[in-house]
Amino acid sequence: MPEIHCDAPHAVYVPRKGEVNAWDSDAFPAEVRSTGCKTLVMADVWTSVCVMFPALDSLAAGHDVYAVLDASRDPSDMASRISLARYVQSGVKPTSTTHCRRNSTAAGRARKRPKWRSSTASSRPTMQR
Repeated sequence: MPEIHCDAPHAVYVPRKGEVNAWDSDAFPAEVRSTGCKTLVMADVWTSVCVMFPALDSLAAGHDVYAVLDASRDPSDMASRISLARYVQSGVKPTSTTHCRRNSTAAGRARKRPKWRSSTASSRPTMQR
């Protein structure tokens, strides 16, 4: 999915051999560990299965997990509502594609800008577009 790399050029695709839970594949947890990242942003086909299982296993492994709910779907609204409740109860943070894109873009701008209180910062903050 080339669109992912527009906002997350560091994203890595990890192919699976049919495992429903990506965490059951040896390659997936190995790739996650190799990054050293503690925060994972997840989306997949079904929110209640393909995202749920690896999200819960990632939490158990000590990661901070965000589930992008509008990037995944379920066969029914009831399944989606139950998944949302389970995410919140377990500690997975629900989010949206808009929120992820906004934070990705804002984070990129923040890295390029001087600190507000540094001597290189202007006296008046300005909005960047």
